Amino acid sequence: MDSEFAQQDIVRCDLCDTPVPDLHCDLCEINLCQSCGEEHLLDKSKRHQVVSFKQRRSTFKRQICQRHSTQGSNWYCELCDSLLCEECISSEEHQGHTFITSQENFERKYNQIKNDLQELEQSIYPSYQEIASHVTKQKANLPYTSQKMINDIGKQGDDWHNVINQLTEKLKSDVHELKTNFSTALNNHEEFITKKMHEIEQLILHLKNILDVDDIDPVSAYKSKNETVRRFPKIVKIPFQSFTALEINKDQINQQFGFLSGKPYPIEVNLSLPDDLQAFEKETISMKSLLKEPLTKATICTDYVGHLNGLRSVVCLNDDKIWSSGMNNIISLYNLQGDLLTSVRTKSGKRPTGIAVTNTGDLVYTDEDDKTINIVRNKKIEVLIKFHDWRPLNVCSTPFGNLLVLMGSDDYEQTKVVRYSGSTEKQCIQNDENGKAFFSPDDSKYLAVNRNQDICVADYRAKRVVVISATGKLRFTYTGSTPNTIESFDPVGITTDSLSRILIADGHCHYIHIIDQDGQFLRYIDNLNLRGPWGLCIDTNDNLFVAECDLGKIEKIQYCATTD
Repeated sequence: MDSEFAQQDIVRCDLCDTPVPDLHCDLCEINLCQSCGEEHLLDKSKRHQVVSFKQRRSTFKRQICQRHSTQGSNWYCELCDSLLCEECISSEEHQGHTFITSQENFERKYNQIKNDLQELEQSIYPSYQEIASHVTKQKANLPYTSQKMINDIGKQGDDWHNVINQLTEKLKSDVHELKTNFSTALNNHEEFITKKMHEIEQLILHLKNILDVDDIDPVSAYKSKNETVRRFPKIVKIPFQSFTALEINKDQINQQFGFLSGKPYPIEVNLSLPDDLQAFEKETISMKSLLKEPLTKATICTDYVGHLNGLRSVVCLNDDKIWSSGMNNIISLYNLQGDLLTSVRTKSGKRPTGIAVTNTGDLVYTDEDDKTINIVRNKKIEVLIKFHDWRPLNVCSTPFGNLLVLMGSDDYEQTKVVRYSGSTEKQCIQNDENGKAFFSPDDSKYLAVNRNQDICVADYRAKRVVVISATGKLRFTYTGSTPNTIESFDPVGITTDSLSRILIADGHCHYIHIIDQDGQFLRYIDNLNLRGPWGLCIDTNDNLFVAECDLGKIEKIQYCATTD
């Protein structure tokens, strides 16, 4: 028995009662044997849709016309959006209207339901979920970001209090010093006058004794001493002292203390689901924290002064100490006050071409002449990797403890980036899927890894920045913002921050370019009169350190308000 009839009595032809009919008319909703099916189609008074019994639309039920209860609603009026019987479509009310069979309407609506369901399940609902997730993340981050602003304001207030307290104590100390000095002067002057007065008293007593004694000799021998006391001492005048309190200018204080940037109310943005949400989040994050005017927070004067010693590289050991290197064979560690804490002389006596700090805080440097990567542990230099046909040009440490090494071939024809775990090669990035080289063969290149694991290479000769995914696929290249704004783009130092923004030193125009993780230009740092910006690094608070090659200085720059 066919499974179609397993749960019911034997189905028969509705016209001749033949069991197990082969056909079915979906419009008339009757079962037909083969011969009755042929006769059924000969009836031209109405439309038919005869299919095999197995292909019948079992869910399509015959509907009765609301106006003519004895008629089935086998037609659908597209203009009136209603089901009609044969008598309805012949009436004047529907003259000139377009009709399709109710079955065709059913099929259309059925397919529309399937398409709507697919769109709801695969596109619209996931997009709403993503938006809800975005709201949830913002709600979760709101206490943190608000508290961070409060902490930053409190810290600024504490700093101002400290400055005011120091100023207050200084002025008080100055008053105490004035008091001591004036008191000493007055005491000395008082002592001098008292001494003179005593001399005068003795002189008066002596003269009275001469007059009281009737003796000619003392009178005859008398010589006047009034001349010694006739010249009166100078009067010591203490200048009138007072404290002049300046009027508090609240507007000026507000400008100097700081302010809340951004709009004080939520921003609603129309999104073209689902593609624009990520871009909206990215723009919100990347733009909201950039300062309008970056600030120099500290200047470190190094010993890398002059063309032969020119400062080239900087890397943060922590937020208070900076490793630096230049064109000589010394790698130096400075604190933010400019004190030289320690220095390391390269093992080969040649200059280091790149420096980095590992996750464990060890210094790593590349030696192009010696073809080695070296690590400094407990002030001792160990060779980590030795090369033969390649020269290590630069190095950076990844968040997962690997090293990325930028290398040039001995024949100066090739450049590649190699990922190492310890001394074991894990990945080589050199050409795209078509065999085209990512990088120019020139040695002047600088390397950084982004928080999203992108590998960022500043290619000086090619005048571009090349950004490659962790899997070795080209993501984008950046050649400067606009030709009309910048004469020439000469990228040298490169680094990334906590929001995956990429910062690039432009040695030609003395600018710092800031782009987002997809290569979209955000802004320049061009207001600080940097001279020969070269090496760059970022601390954990997104402060930027810039090595000024021309001056041998390291500038600590605040370019964003928060690290979010």
